[in-house]
Amino acid sequence: MSSTYVCGKCSAHYNVADLAFCNACLEFNTILPQSDRPRMWQGEQVVEACSVYKAPTTTTLAPYDIRVGSSGVVTFFGPPGSGKSTGATKVADAFDGPVLYCSIEEGIGDSLRARLKRLEIHRKGLWFASHMTLGGIDTQIDAKEPGLVVIDSLSASVMTSDDILSLAHDKDVVVLAILQVTKAGLPAGENAILHDADVCVSFENLNWSLTKSRFQGTSAGGKV
Repeated sequence: MSSTYVCGKCSAHYNVADLAFCNACLEFNTILPQSDRPRMWQGEQVVEACSVYKAPTTTTLAPYDIRVGSSGVVTFFGPPGSGKSTGATKVADAFDGPVLYCSIEEGIGDSLRARLKRLEIHRKGLWFASHMTLGGIDTQIDAKEPGLVVIDSLSASVMTSDDILSLAHDKDVVVLAILQVTKAGLPAGENAILHDADVCVSFENLNWSLTKSRFQGTSAGGKV
């Protein structure tokens, strides 16, 4: 019968668990189930610092001076017609790598076609989807492997701030969530995302301004 318990100090093997003393190294309370034995006890190891954990990196969401991490949440918020979708589409076009753009509010039709034609966007690796559920988006991320996911808009979806945060961190992607603002200046629908996001960008009259960022000061802004 194979041994199922190991001394964490000297690697002696035992078939019983209720031993408080190792007969081989004479140490107390070192016998553990073999599956629970810490990796640091499995012999000497030499590791390079850069391999111990994934170091945080930042990138810029061109064509704007908006810096983000390798994963995380960005929000574009503002009233209808303020340039949020146009700005998000420009970011998607300039992004270095595959992009999944979830066109939840407008769907895939004449409005999207007109915007792409107006912006002269015709690139490969920029995928548009009309999925509204978190499960549908999750499936498309696995299939397309994007580095950026745009949710247009969160206000029209059934997703919560927690869903967006989980999507960004579990899939290791940047999620750009568009949030509509009412005429009264209040966020429409799910607005906890403004508190939870790493970066928040306000849009009004085809101008954008950075209102919150964990990666830079909030002086950035300009024309959409």
